[in-house]
Amino acid sequence: MNSFFSGIIEFFKNLFGIKPERKTNEEIASDFHDTRMSITGVIAERLTTLALADSSIEIVGDGARAKFLNIFMQWFYKSKLTAVGNVCLGTGDVLARPNTDGKRIGIDLIENQNFVIVDSVGDFLYSVLIKCDELKKDNNIYERWEYHKLNTTADGVSYVSITQVAFKNGKQTPIADVPAWANIKENQIIPNVDRLLFGRFKCPKINKNDINSANGVPITAGNEYIVAEAKKSYERYNQEFDASKKFIFADKRVFKTQKRKNKDGNTVEVTKLPEDKKNVIMTVNGSTQVDGSPLIHEFNPEIRQADLDAGIERNFRMLELFCGLSEGILSKSTLTYTNTDEVKKSTQATFAFITNFRNVLESGLNDLIYAINIICNFNELTPMGDYDINFDWSDSYVESMAERFNELLQARNMEVISKAEFRSWVMSEPLELAKKQIEEIDSEDLLNDDLTSKKDTEEIE
Repeated sequence: MNSFFSGIIEFFKNLFGIKPERKTNEEIASDFHDTRMSITGVIAERLTTLALADSSIEIVGDGARAKFLNIFMQWFYKSKLTAVGNVCLGTGDVLARPNTDGKRIGIDLIENQNFVIVDSVGDFLYSVLIKCDELKKDNNIYERWEYHKLNTTADGVSYVSITQVAFKNGKQTPIADVPAWANIKENQIIPNVDRLLFGRFKCPKINKNDINSANGVPITAGNEYIVAEAKKSYERYNQEFDASKKFIFADKRVFKTQKRKNKDGNTVEVTKLPEDKKNVIMTVNGSTQVDGSPLIHEFNPEIRQADLDAGIERNFRMLELFCGLSEGILSKSTLTYTNTDEVKKSTQATFAFITNFRNVLESGLNDLIYAINIICNFNELTPMGDYDINFDWSDSYVESMAERFNELLQARNMEVISKAEFRSWVMSEPLELAKKQIEEIDSEDLLNDDLTSKKDTEEIE
């Protein structure tokens, strides 16, 4: 959102007498847009992947309308729904706004900072301001906003009004004066509808700063400190690697010399450092053998990799905990599984969230398909007809892990894989570590067997 935002909102307040509900810009998903390292973006992407994996959504019905809507849905599922999920969880809110040229239908995704909720009851929206487009030309910034409002006539007939308003550098300008928007109608009335004509996808995360707010917040909202600490941990890890580069300190006598003329024109010998050897440093004070040390010293400090890894993992675990997720979304999973029930139990928090997230997707998609259906009516794209939406959500992530466990268990019983291979998968350990752990367990078992045998022998005697 640019610096003209406040002035534009003030214009709409005066024009329509509205009072938009809005967060400050600083509160809106700054980490999601971090191009260097977006932890919120990673969480949003992984949760969206889990929610959509092996799932399907289908529009069913007998007529041409259902067939048309299903073709649209399959396109939207493949091309847009992953982005919808990422932006929804990453910024807290996203609108899927349909547009048409009268023959084809497209979708614009409007993320959180580009729309303003004006009037709502709960999560039902009555009016919204949407920033639809922005152009830059001749050092000027042009913006096109839409005001969508659900109205009701005295006879009880509901309709949606859409008002287009253009701005030049934050001040209203006739929309016809902008060539790219000259053919857009300034006012539209769409009758016989019971909701605004777009799909809205609001992150199920609770807005702790205002639990009654209609605005959504990102999945990491309220955990900005932990996000920052996680980034610092990763930066420390990289800094340690940079600081631990090997350096070689060598006495100047080991370097070649070459003859050059000094400023007085005299020929002198100067030491020549090797080219492309930035980590080679020449010692200043002659020989270093006075104290018995060699002519060449190597500086190669050890890296505290285990400690640094532990710091990153701890921050990831805490972020998962405070976001209401099970471990394994960011952190390395330490969970073990023996059957499907244990898999579900160990990932319960994540899949409880995914269930809520899928409810959000269903609600938004129902509204979006409703809007597409109205557009079809308005433009007579296909004959009218009934349709239903079928959501087939998969739990393959849970099921596949349990099935994999059972497959490995059967393979172990058939002795076609080793104990170490089996433990490596169950405990998420490297194979060599799994072998070592099994050897220790076997040693403890042998020791216990010896002690038990000795005790039995003493009792017999």
